[in-house]
Amino acid sequence: MKKIFLAVLLFSVTSSIIYAVNITTLDGTEYKDAQVLSRTPNGIVIECIKKGGFTTVKLLRFSELSGDIQKKYGYNSKKSGNYEKKQQAWINAKQAKDLAILNKNKEQENKAIATETKYNNMVQSKSFMILFKSIAELNNGSVGWASQSNQNGSPQQMGKVFLLNKAYSGGMQVNIQVVATNKKVTYFKKEIPCYFAVQ
Repeated sequence: MKKIFLAVLLFSVTSSIIYAVNITTLDGTEYKDAQVLSRTPNGIVIECIKKGGFTTVKLLRFSELSGDIQKKYGYNSKKSGNYEKKQQAWINAKQAKDLAILNKNKEQENKAIATETKYNNMVQSKSFMILFKSIAELNNGSVGWASQSNQNGSPQQMGKVFLLNKAYSGGMQVNIQVVATNKKVTYFKKEIPCYFAVQ
């Protein structure tokens, strides 16, 4: 019996809210066979079929509707005004929060760019050209013989080095810009200096 009563009550409430009506706004826009889904303090929410057969849900504010419709759905100008003020305050707060997040992300991005630029400038200032002849290609670089031109333009042998982040097959010879590092790698039980390839 209790379940039957609840079902009847639910049907009666639903029926009183959702029904088809023809609504014309003050600017002459017509909504035919619209279903009133709900009421808010500042208007009614309707579901209607647009041209092309697409269904849309729309809020019609009481300010757009005639006095008769306003009266039918219990329009109260004071409640409506307060409701819209609260809505606008929420929108303003959200926009301010989103803007703050956007500015923070932009600031972090600018810091990252500045750090990268500073690093690149530092690398460029400490870099120099070498002639590198590869002996073997490794997973994260190459081992080979390196030489650098001295002030007279003649090659100055640097010995065997490890070239980080550039993998060249054995026998390949290239001129490349590098930066010295404080790291060393072990190659055939011997430690050799590590250089970082800028290019």
